[in-house]
Formats: sequence, structure tokens, C-alpha cells
Amino acid sequence: MGRSGVGRGFSPARLLILIAALVSLPATALAGQQPEHSNPAVVLVGGQYGSPTRIFGSAGVLIAPPKPLKPGTSPDSSRLGVLITGGAGTGGFRGGAGLSALALEGPFLTTGFDALFTITRTGDSPRDADSHATYAGFEAGLVLMSVRLNAGVAHRVSGIGTKDTIFTWGVGVQIPIGW
Repeated sequence: MGRSGVGRGFSPARLLILIAALVSLPATALAGQQPEHSNPAVVLVGGQYGSPTRIFGSAGVLIAPPKPLKPGTSPDSSRLGVLITGGAGTGGFRGGAGLSALALEGPFLTTGFDALFTITRTGDSPRDADSHATYAGFEAGLVLMSVRLNAGVAHRVSGIGTKDTIFTWGVGVQIPIGW
């Protein structure tokens, strides 16, 4: 059967287009809130090294619910909401969604944590995973001064190989834009 593009699933280019579309949507459209009472979405960009995607570039958006300001208080520099993220690396590409809590510590510096459901599609040379396989799993991340550490577990849901369940991990940076 030729490669006509029908039934081939997600490619890295399609995933990046999806991420760009999500990031470009106004936060109020995604959160369903009025503009004057909502926090803006926080765009997160970064890079990491880990398993199974090896060197990996990512982009995402943290959609936070509105926080009312009270007279006599300073604006809150934290965000608690839904995180949608994705990216591509030399070992494959992935997308994730879940909950995240981040606090701004300084210009481009955040501290916080997240819990994500992830889908990873490996390419030709993944680290500690089968080639051309799809894995679904969970991941927990910790961000300290914009350095992101993450670990998780994923199970192969499609593809052929010997590694049914893999341990995922990564070390990298996550920079907020538009806080």
C-alpha cells in the first residue's frame, strides 16, 4: 500500500501544528471566561534530554482559572490549571495533558509541579524504547527555577517490539512566556 497520507496517524509536523494552534488560541476561549476577569494563558517553551525522545524541544500552554483580586492585596504570581504540551525530539514526538501549578520566581523563572497523561510516538532511534511504537502513560514533573525534572511510566499501545512498559524521564528547562 502506498503512502498516500490516509490512515498514517500523527506525524511530528502535524503535532507541532496542533501545538501552535492551541498556543495561539486566546485563554478566554479555552477557559470559557470573560476577558476582564481571567488570567492570561501562560505559554511554556523548553528543551530537555530524556527517554524515550532523547533531545527534545517542547511548547505548551497553561490555562489557569480566574483569580479575583481583593483590595489591599498584591496580584498573585501563581497559576493553577490545565497544562497542554507537546513537542518533538530525535527519538520521537509526544503530547501531554494534565494539571499544573506554577509560581513565578523572577523573570523567566518558575517553580512548581505537574501531573500529565502522555502519548509518545517513537521514531527511528528512541532511548530505551521500541522503534516506531506508540506509548501511553503518566508522568510527574517538578520545576525548580525553570529547571524541569520529570519521571513516569508508559505502556506500548501499538507497534511491535520487546519493551511493553518503559520508564520515562527527562531533565531540561521550561521557560514561561506571557506571565
